[in-house]
Amino acid sequence: MLEALHAIPDEQARAVMAFTLDGHPDSAIAAHLYIDPQKVRNLRAKARALLRVYLTSSHRRKEGRPDDAPRTRR
Repeated sequence: MLEALHAIPDEQARAVMAFTLDGHPDSAIAAHLYIDPQKVRNLRAKARALLRVYLTSSHRRKEGRPDDAPRTRR
């Protein structure tokens, strides 16, 4: 998971996701990063989307499929 977090290019989004994984509430994350709680939620959504792409492509590479190859059920 740490490798996946480092794949998030936006430093604030990466920090929000790290704090979230550690169980910190939005208000505490916002206070620590000096941002609005809504910005925390927006950054978390951005980080999750980036993680989804990273983890999906990483999984496909492990299976030997190119990133654009269709998934098949096993």
